[in-house]
Amino acid sequence: MIRNAWRGFWGTLGCPASYSPAPRPTPPPADTAPVPPYPHHFPRSASLNPAADQIIQAKQEASMREGVAQTGLPAMRNFQEKKMLKMLYELRDQEGLVCYAYLVNQLNGTVGQFLGKCIGYGLPASTQYSNPEKMAHQNNYNGGSFGTLPQAEPNGLFMPEGLSATWLMMVDPSTGDPRPVYVEPLIIVSPFKLH
Repeated sequence: MIRNAWRGFWGTLGCPASYSPAPRPTPPPADTAPVPPYPHHFPRSASLNPAADQIIQAKQEASMREGVAQTGLPAMRNFQEKKMLKMLYELRDQEGLVCYAYLVNQLNGTVGQFLGKCIGYGLPASTQYSNPEKMAHQNNYNGGSFGTLPQAEPNGLFMPEGLSATWLMMVDPSTGDPRPVYVEPLIIVSPFKLH
């Protein structure tokens, strides 16, 4: 009865009784599909006429997805390097870790003059105790916008970036107490004596 009712409905529209909607066309493969200029793929101003860089970016993304689908991720089972990094962090975190500092002989690349005993491996002089950036808000007629600004250290100074120097907590030979020493030459710090 329902089928006859549908046939009558199609008849009122001028369609044959055996008419059925055509199936949806299957999309072409990803590697041959044209780049659709949809607004959510490109900026609104370039939704109908995408730039060449945007077309290349879309095709490159499709190619990378195909590469990931075919190759997958490396079959990591032992995670040896991650275990080594964990061990390194734990060794550096030991209290009272005594090491030996040496200058690097830059003429021939060998271990140079022995500086003395030190606590730990040293800290790059550009290391910061606090976050180097802070959030900042700028008010304007649209309500404002957020950004980042440099943040000073607790001493009120701004640290330089990429400073080639090291702070070593050297052991004072006369007292045995750790004393900070600022070193700019290249150094080697080892947990055992090198010569």
